[in-house]
Amino acid sequence: MPGDIASPTFEQFTRWVHEVLHHLYDSAYLQTHPLTRLMLGDSERTARRSQDLRRVVLDAMRALRPSDDAPAQSADWRGYRILEVRYIEGLSPTDAMNELALGRSQFFHEQGRVVQALASELWTGCEKAREQDRAASPREQNAWQTLMRGEAERLSDSASRDAVETAALLEELRPIVESLTRTKSVSVRFDLSRLPAVLYADRVILRQALLCLVSHAINLVSAEIIEVRGFAGQSEIGLCVRSSLTDADAKPSVPVQPDQSGLAVCRQLMAAMRGTLDLKTGSSGFEARLTWPVTPPGILLVIDDNQDFVGLFRRYLAGYDWEVRGAGSAEQARQVMAEMRPTLIILDVLLPKEDGWELLMALRADDHTHDIPIIVCSVLKEPHLARSLGASAYLLKPVAQRAFLETLAPWLHPHPIPPPGC
Repeated sequence: MPGDIASPTFEQFTRWVHEVLHHLYDSAYLQTHPLTRLMLGDSERTARRSQDLRRVVLDAMRALRPSDDAPAQSADWRGYRILEVRYIEGLSPTDAMNELALGRSQFFHEQGRVVQALASELWTGCEKAREQDRAASPREQNAWQTLMRGEAERLSDSASRDAVETAALLEELRPIVESLTRTKSVSVRFDLSRLPAVLYADRVILRQALLCLVSHAINLVSAEIIEVRGFAGQSEIGLCVRSSLTDADAKPSVPVQPDQSGLAVCRQLMAAMRGTLDLKTGSSGFEARLTWPVTPPGILLVIDDNQDFVGLFRRYLAGYDWEVRGAGSAEQARQVMAEMRPTLIILDVLLPKEDGWELLMALRADDHTHDIPIIVCSVLKEPHLARSLGASAYLLKPVAQRAFLETLAPWLHPHPIPPPGC
């Protein structure tokens, strides 16, 4: 076989891309595939390698997405839709042909063309990564970036966005922070008078982000006062960590590189909660802000006994300020809604024990849920029945991303935000 794992020919590389596409959600297969080693190096994080490679491939697919002004029947859109239905949604060739209304010959011709284009996109990215790795600390830098991207992806999938009482959170952190300051000439003050009452965030992740930031501030200068307080504006809200020197002659120590400090970790944690870290440094200290938009994120509850749809819709909403939660039955859905109120519900019809029509009628009859928009999503072609029972819209399975986003358009945030890791 010409070429090897370290330097394959483009023909071999393209074959590897074909193999990975056919096993895109087979983690055990991806962990040991040659393309994984080529794209990710020799990282020992075996359990995460499959997810890291999957992210790289999905990013390359998104790079091939035509612009919105491209004609819907153009060759570019046909090719991109083939990637979606075949490899993201997992349709068979026959089902994909029916979904896209393409003949057998045209379908396989277009599929071969777009897979070749995807291989070229990945090949170019691989070559650029090699050039960057040769420039400086290839092994360590690649391992760190892979680790952080993987952690951001994991946190994005699991992060919740609940109402967190900020004063209570800081009081919980006080003994931990005081233990950090015992060996330093540092005073940490919590200004509880300026705190926003509530932040919509993941409580555990927010704790870690604050601890990373305070720890960095403690180690940044030799003698300082650190203040933790809140702030609120018309469009954003959050927490501020400020340090100022108490000794006029004291100078900030040289900061360590961000990718070796808690700052990089803090950025990733904030990205997982759809927030940002803004940092200012100067001769008198530094100021860092953990910031969120004032409007809390939308919550999409997917009620479907096939939990693969939760992950699919989460990928479809990447870049939008939405949290996706799942429930496999009507009973589980009621448990979720007892803890939080969803902004929007996607409801399957074929559910165990209590079908979707029954649940739809019950939700519409309940004073607490009657006004929540509900989209029925099913293989059954019953849009008129769904609307007659109170559904706001209807989606026919299998669901393509374009149809999904068009249906959700009335409820989506008007300005998409970058996904974590961008």
